[in-house]
Amino acid sequence: MIIKTFKDIREMWEGAYFGMLEDRPGYIDYYQRNIIHSHKNHMVAKSAVFDYDLGKIGLTQTKWSKFSGQYVDTESLHAWVNNAMNVKTYDALWTFKIVPPNFSGQKAVHQWGNCLLGFSFRRQPKPPMLTLYTRAQSLGFSGVADYALASFVAGKIGERTGMDPADIQFQVYCPNFIIKLVESVATLHSYGRLEEFTQAEGRIPDAVRYYIAYMNRPEEEIKWRSARRWKTKYERSQDADYRPLHVEDLTLKGWSAHARYNRKLTSQEASKLVLTGEGSRYNQEPLEVPEGTIIT
Repeated sequence: MIIKTFKDIREMWEGAYFGMLEDRPGYIDYYQRNIIHSHKNHMVAKSAVFDYDLGKIGLTQTKWSKFSGQYVDTESLHAWVNNAMNVKTYDALWTFKIVPPNFSGQKAVHQWGNCLLGFSFRRQPKPPMLTLYTRAQSLGFSGVADYALASFVAGKIGERTGMDPADIQFQVYCPNFIIKLVESVATLHSYGRLEEFTQAEGRIPDAVRYYIAYMNRPEEEIKWRSARRWKTKYERSQDADYRPLHVEDLTLKGWSAHARYNRKLTSQEASKLVLTGEGSRYNQEPLEVPEGTIIT
């Protein structure tokens, strides 16, 4: 269980991630060699700024686009952010898209439901607060994209309301943080801490040494696809070969188009769009055009 306050989102993520890898007292609630869990977590960042290069953990623009496309309805998020001026003491809710399970492989993806559930935001009492609700968060990789998205949203709320995103607090409620230890090898190397872990004693260093040995097998002997991916990332980390992807440079597909369109919605219209999809530009029925009309 991690219940703690941090300076900003980067310190928050690194505090939870390295706190679990360092096996700090109370941080790990369930241990297996391949995965560790922390339950009933509530973390607060005093600033919603996330100054970080996602390339350090192997997150690419392609992965970001896939992640945001799966979970984010850009139109409703844009309407929700635009409605932030009307939000005061009540927490306004925005929910992520439902991602259906995919049973085409040996194990269904998303079979337990969405990891990401929703954002809420309130302006008062100060400081304003952006909240992320999530069922589970993989702190070694995909969960970092959650925090990048939160920073993006805080930035857009700041633009809309005239607030500095550094003055917007961010909190996350998550009943299950997880770290897949095969994913930790490349990240520890990129932080210059891999040797420290390989020379230490304890259950986490034992697992790290196991996965280093596992990934050093001949390619044809590595049957686990995730291990093959992280072996490649580990090798690229050793060669300092990665593409920078700074959080401050991220955007969502279609966001600039909605910003240009800048549809003016009342608070009621925005709420209907955000909560029920009513009024979506993409759900409009086609116009009935009289026969013989010439469309230019």
